[in-house]
Amino acid sequence: RGDSFGFFLKPNNHAKLLYGLDREVLLWCSTYPSFQARDIEALKRTVEESGSRLSRLFMVLVTKYDPASRSSLESESDLDQSLVHISIDVLHRRGLDALLSRHLYSRDLFDVKGATVRAVDFFGRREMIDRIVSEVETGTSQTGVFGLRKMGKTSLLNRLSDRLQNAGKTNAARLDLQWTTSINPDSTYTLWALGESLFASHRSVRSIRGYRLFGTASSYSDIADTEHVWEWFAHDVRLLLTDSKRNTCVLIDEIERMYERPEERGFVRFWRLLRGLDQQFPGRLRYVIGGTSPQCAEMGTVAGEDNPLFNYLNVEYLGPLSSTDASALLTTLGGRMGLGFTKEAASWTLDECGGHPALLRALGSAVHQQHIDRLSLVEVSEPDLRNIATQLGQRGASVLDQMLAALQDQYPTEFELLEHLSSGQLHQYRELAELFPSEVQHLRSYGLLEDRGTPRIPIRQLHTHLINQARVRSLRPSNASEIVEGEMIGPWKVVSCLASGNFATVYEVSSEDANRTIVRSAAKVLKMGNLSALQREVDI
Repeated sequence: RGDSFGFFLKPNNHAKLLYGLDREVLLWCSTYPSFQARDIEALKRTVEESGSRLSRLFMVLVTKYDPASRSSLESESDLDQSLVHISIDVLHRRGLDALLSRHLYSRDLFDVKGATVRAVDFFGRREMIDRIVSEVETGTSQTGVFGLRKMGKTSLLNRLSDRLQNAGKTNAARLDLQWTTSINPDSTYTLWALGESLFASHRSVRSIRGYRLFGTASSYSDIADTEHVWEWFAHDVRLLLTDSKRNTCVLIDEIERMYERPEERGFVRFWRLLRGLDQQFPGRLRYVIGGTSPQCAEMGTVAGEDNPLFNYLNVEYLGPLSSTDASALLTTLGGRMGLGFTKEAASWTLDECGGHPALLRALGSAVHQQHIDRLSLVEVSEPDLRNIATQLGQRGASVLDQMLAALQDQYPTEFELLEHLSSGQLHQYRELAELFPSEVQHLRSYGLLEDRGTPRIPIRQLHTHLINQARVRSLRPSNASEIVEGEMIGPWKVVSCLASGNFATVYEVSSEDANRTIVRSAAKVLKMGNLSALQREVDI
């Protein structure tokens, strides 16, 4: 037999400093001899009932049974907070402070795989989110949010969806085109998937009777004649907007996946239908579209036909975080992990990363790894960061490669402008900028250019990366097909060729970290092809 009960721990100033706390922490005790699902259920119920009183950072579970006997994957899947699980015996021997430090300081909060889902992991963009939510709820405009890779578009759409759902005025449906088009690139399948997302968006949507498409087929392949999907979708949206008092918002990510195959006319037909439904129900149906490039709204025609999205979207660019938001990401996450950054270190980091969220997180992860065994608060100084600058550049290289690949494919003139700036060719830059003012504006909007005085690239890692790329190209003859042993690829030295095919060659490469330890890795060098087409492979 056993029992369970809990306490609200009010943090003192020492705990606030050590763990970045601003609210009380739930400590739940269980005297059952083995794991009980009710322990986790009681935790979740207490957190929900306590509202904003409890910290969303972590909670503590103290039990008689060994924490290793509990399946964290099974029991914590629905928890927003990190769970610190401690046995009573270990608590008596070591004390709560020491155990919390060991657990909380070992986590790498900077290393978020994929887009952020929890509100506690999201930083900045408050004004943009407030503005878009207002536009959706008042029905004033359709919105497109565009930014280069790893700038946080998907995370932003996640936060928008949560805000809209929590406000209770709007049914918010999310659709990731990278996922849907990987299953079936046909626009009819995309329309069916959107219908399923709308059906799942809220119980009030599911309570409506008379749907012909929404929720009627367990899979797309169950539909006998898929051409009916277009008619049924239009019928169900009209039924939804007629019967529901709530507005409906569709959030679509990776929009460029739709017009990668414009010859099939799927993009044009899809958006003609959605735009037509918007016209039938003014202000009731809102679209928020995310992607790397606003070309979908800038092209007058697609596949020889009028583009339904041309001049239809209110375009928002997602640039780097502001200095205030970037500092908040660095110091808040660092504080929760026992890492304190001096003002000089924070300033150096902002110059290095320019407010790019993925670069900031990569830097934070590198600092965490340098002090992986810490049990107390560590103060990180500017010299500390300079000592691991090479390692920071290596961690950020993949992020920068993805960013530049998309820019080079979709905006080659903008890429050329950046190359002139990074190489110090200001005269050539100014000549090109005078000829292409809209391309210069693109770079400003993406946060890759500051030109109030002397034009410059505000992300130092990006500037350095472009210089390294140019150096690699200059060292290799233009007709060379292979890289030789000993050649440098950025900070990496080629050791040997591992494999070669029609598409790419893979090399073993090595580099030295800050401790002069040899780090080995593999580098894939493309022989041809569209760089941004590698995005799926890089993400995987």
